[in-house]
Amino acid sequence: MPPVETDIEREEKAISLAEQRGRRQQVVDGRLDGHDAHFKRLNGSLERTATELHNLRTEVGKLGEAFRQSTAIAEAKAKAAVSRREFWLGVAAVVGVLVGALINGGTL
Repeated sequence: MPPVETDIEREEKAISLAEQRGRRQQVVDGRLDGHDAHFKRLNGSLERTATELHNLRTEVGKLGEAFRQSTAIAEAKAKAAVSRREFWLGVAAVVGVLVGALINGGTL
């Protein structure tokens, strides 16, 4: 037959178990506090990353628009240069015909 515990032994056992639970709870609480701080840092880092990503997207969009504008301007300038070249080639052809006519006797 198991020995019978006295009230004092049961009380000491209960106190010992309560102390063990208290120490374990302190360890768990300390670890949870550390995890909370870690999550807070992670959330801040993620928030900063999301903000920077948004800013980067905005800047890339601006660069893309600036590129499209500069491309359009370059194309317009190229077309204008071709038009000017064609105009002056036409003028040169007319002048050539006129000079040739004058050299050949003054008739067109």
